[in-house]
Amino acid sequence: MVPVDSSQQGAHNKGLAPLDMQMQRACDALVQQVFHEAERLAASGLDQAHRLRDYDRMGRIALVLQEARRQRVQRAADAGVVCTVNCSSELGSVDSEGACVIQPPLVGLDAAVVRQTALRRGRALIVLVREPMTKAGLWPVVAATESVVVRVMVEPPAGEMVSSEQAAHEPVTELISMNWVMESVRALGDKAIDSIDASMPGAWRVDDLMEALLAVPEHDQLHQVLAAACKDAQHEPEPAQPRRTTKLGNPFSF
Repeated sequence: MVPVDSSQQGAHNKGLAPLDMQMQRACDALVQQVFHEAERLAASGLDQAHRLRDYDRMGRIALVLQEARRQRVQRAADAGVVCTVNCSSELGSVDSEGACVIQPPLVGLDAAVVRQTALRRGRALIVLVREPMTKAGLWPVVAATESVVVRVMVEPPAGEMVSSEQAAHEPVTELISMNWVMESVRALGDKAIDSIDASMPGAWRVDDLMEALLAVPEHDQLHQVLAAACKDAQHEPEPAQPRRTTKLGNPFSF
């Protein structure tokens, strides 16, 4: 057994106490259904536990975060309103609850601006990004971070007959339904899960899933898959080599 320096152990414990208190506040916010405060605290707590490689706490925090986001998504879905953002000047102006579809020429990374603004304002908002219609008549929907991108091709909203050339320049507003948004988010999250190599060590899967969850935070099952990967990582030795480059995609490609 490798000896543990008592001063380092004490510093580690001191670092965890504030995190535990933070997560208690997150749970209290959940009980009060203050989803935005619960999500903010739990997301921050998950990042802290990840930096500490504390997989036990990560697994438990992931489920708290899942519930906070479930409250947000449910409230947004109940609102039933779908708005669009079509230029960069509109990114910080969305103040409604429901769903927001970001359209060309904006890109996947722009979703974070809208999402974080809504969270700060306490607005229940689902954010989705679509790219120009393909020649096959499909809409690519995309979720991206600075490291990865998840992209799936979906059928456009019912009744959408705009050509691929028009779709790149003429945003659509009246045909996008909340059901279409929810199905597209589900497809993105499912694609992210399918892209994770199940044969990798648990710690590597945790890293990839953290990136995927940052890209598609509204996907319910991603939180559960992350919690399961944390459980695996908790009982495995930490890999000697760094995690491989994620296979989720290239954030700078179409």
